[in-house]
Amino acid sequence: MSKAMETARMGGHKLYASSVLVAVMMATASVFAVDKYYLKATELSGTYSSLAEFGFENPQRWGLSSVDGTPADAFDPTADYIVRKNSLRLAVKGGTDKTFQGGRLVFGTTSTYGALLLYTASPNVTTFGNNGLLLVYGCILCTSNNNITHLTDGPIDVDTSSSGYTHISFNYNNNTLRHFGSLSVKSGKTLVVGGGNNEFGGNNRTNGTFDVLGSCAGIVGTVQVVSQPFVKSETLTDDYDTTFSLGTTAIPGTVEIGTNCRLRTLAGTNELEIANLSFAANTWLDVPYDSENFSFGTVRVTGTFTVADKVTITAPATVPRMAKAAVLTVPKSSGVTEANFVLADSANDPYRTLTVEEEGDDVVVYITYANIPVYQAYSSCTLGTSEWWSDGLPSRAGVNYVLDLGHVTNSGASSVVLKMPPTVWSNYEFLGDSLTLNSACRIEWTYQTTSPCVFNCKLLRLYGGSALSGGQKAPIKFTGGIIDAVSGTVDIYGCNGRDIVLDSEITGSAELQLRGYSAASSSPYAVYTFYGLNTNFLGTITVRQRLVTNDSYIRNNYATAHNSLTITNALALGGNLASPTPKALSLAYYAPLIVKGNTTLAADSNRGIFIENTGRINVGTSKSNPYTFRMETPLAINGTFWKEGAGTLEMAGTMAFGADGVTATPTAGANNFIVTGGVVRVCSADAINGAAVEFGPDTSMELAVDLSNVDLKTYGIRNTKTDSPFTLAGGADKLPLTLRTDGVTPPATTFSFAVLTVSSGAADSVRNMLPAFRSPFRCYAAKPMESVDPETGDVTFSLKFIYQGTKFILR
Repeated sequence: MSKAMETARMGGHKLYASSVLVAVMMATASVFAVDKYYLKATELSGTYSSLAEFGFENPQRWGLSSVDGTPADAFDPTADYIVRKNSLRLAVKGGTDKTFQGGRLVFGTTSTYGALLLYTASPNVTTFGNNGLLLVYGCILCTSNNNITHLTDGPIDVDTSSSGYTHISFNYNNNTLRHFGSLSVKSGKTLVVGGGNNEFGGNNRTNGTFDVLGSCAGIVGTVQVVSQPFVKSETLTDDYDTTFSLGTTAIPGTVEIGTNCRLRTLAGTNELEIANLSFAANTWLDVPYDSENFSFGTVRVTGTFTVADKVTITAPATVPRMAKAAVLTVPKSSGVTEANFVLADSANDPYRTLTVEEEGDDVVVYITYANIPVYQAYSSCTLGTSEWWSDGLPSRAGVNYVLDLGHVTNSGASSVVLKMPPTVWSNYEFLGDSLTLNSACRIEWTYQTTSPCVFNCKLLRLYGGSALSGGQKAPIKFTGGIIDAVSGTVDIYGCNGRDIVLDSEITGSAELQLRGYSAASSSPYAVYTFYGLNTNFLGTITVRQRLVTNDSYIRNNYATAHNSLTITNALALGGNLASPTPKALSLAYYAPLIVKGNTTLAADSNRGIFIENTGRINVGTSKSNPYTFRMETPLAINGTFWKEGAGTLEMAGTMAFGADGVTATPTAGANNFIVTGGVVRVCSADAINGAAVEFGPDTSMELAVDLSNVDLKTYGIRNTKTDSPFTLAGGADKLPLTLRTDGVTPPATTFSFAVLTVSSGAADSVRNMLPAFRSPFRCYAAKPMESVDPETGDVTFSLKFIYQGTKFILR
């Protein structure tokens, strides 16, 4: 191809001017005499044996005037090539640039639909021929695999029929369609980006990005950006978001950003103008930054602007110089205020602020960077040495400090390490206003001492991929200020059983992974304690071993050689999550949660506890007074769960199973519940339903009697999902089951409530395990009862309390 036929590459990809094809093909236009061809047969990935057979490159796959018509030997550069329902899909495959040689591709008619399946991925460009691509009632479906970018060029025009919408859709997660050509939507018509696409042969719960680099001046209709949540269970939803990205262009029509979706400018130099723009609840506006031109992407709305709730604006955490940038301008008549916007990841951010200011007839949203951070200069430095900072000065108040791989001078560096001083010190105060660790950065304690170290920092910000490393010996205590675990996965690790105490308040939305020191082979574990009331932490916590290959050592020494997390209050685990999260706390490889205080993990926290292979909860005592840990959220077991300690585990939630932590049916052998100490108090009918519970010596199970709880009164402790609900260890032959009636006032009449409900297959063994119950109520005699559910066959063991009134004995 000559240079005249090829424009510049963007990001290494060719941009083709579709008008060039007209000149190439006009010489043969006179040999064709018809205006329309139709795809003969639907094309999927395995339709033909060779790529050359597919209709995008083979004119023999098109019929003249009808699917049965005689095909031509070459494409007509002026004709329409139509894909409709009887020949639903046209596929583009192969590892080279693809160009359609016909006049125009048309998908759908006024009554039937058609789809283009894109298999060809970056760096190869698919070009839509002389007159581009027209969507009447059709779909461009990005397929192939997850994390694929598809490149297209040529005009895309939308003239949606009255019978349905037209889609840009994604068949796999994290796919991108990057379109170098123009995009137009006719007046009164609608293009849907994302969402459901079942009628076109795709999935309806994937996320993706549609980038348009060409002109959008032809969008006089509407572009709807939508997502479709996937309900995994009755309580758990995955939200798949869709992103619509645009370069510098003007849109005279309407863009509607739906829930869980985002609008983005492609670069920090792009200026996007839209006549009418609306944001639904839970939406984002992404504005990148251009470090060479010191500019942000901007959006200007000239007509109507509406916000359902708040728009989250995402912008870089740091920029290399102070700036105040206008990122969104809307008419003042829209009535929006600062309350309608939030700056992402800025709750504890000292160098970014968002303001909304009136300017004439407009309202302008500004992001201000007022305090530029100082970076660590080399990939490995020791704290307290001034020359390691990029400004050559020691850390001081009024300055924010950042560890970032892109700012160190070492070429080829793969990580950035800030080491603690090698001398013994008991208290170190970092004087800067904040210290930020970006991905591949860590703070490391390496000196060999058993003396405790206290690290005080006003704000320690941790991004995904960063770490705090406890080193070989030193006990560490973080105190003062805030630890902001912003996002992604943040590692905290130590070894040799050393204490790592987080006394600072934890905020952010990251997954905190307490995982053991990677360099220690025999003792890769630490003892973690969270003391803060971390109500602003909306992330999750995972406690597990790092070296799972050392499994025999782990299994044989589980009592002393495992990562553990100690709390004194359930709020140390974080604040209330927006939706039920079964793995808010994950315990694996014998990791225990140690509770040292009376506390409740409330139902509205939505923080489930998940047991992966083997995990434990140890509820301790204070002197001779056992603590009580009340769990109102679900406990999910995917292996073996140990209840340890002399305290009480009060279970008021439900039980789940499986690798996802939401499966209702237990997996045999992965539903074990071993009680080695203290009390398990059941406050919900289904708190242990499905678990194979084993009671060791000196343990007990209490039924918390609640006459107002219909399920509990009807079924008692229900364990019907397994035929082996209870076993006894240590030579016992009766269940250590008692009734807890604190605060219960019985009616002054005969009444009953259930104690246990089990499956028919378990009834005989459980009947023999039942202890003799004495009435806990004065003036009532207890009589055991038994009933069978006629539909399920489940057997319920109950107690009938016969009211005997007040008796006076005269002697």
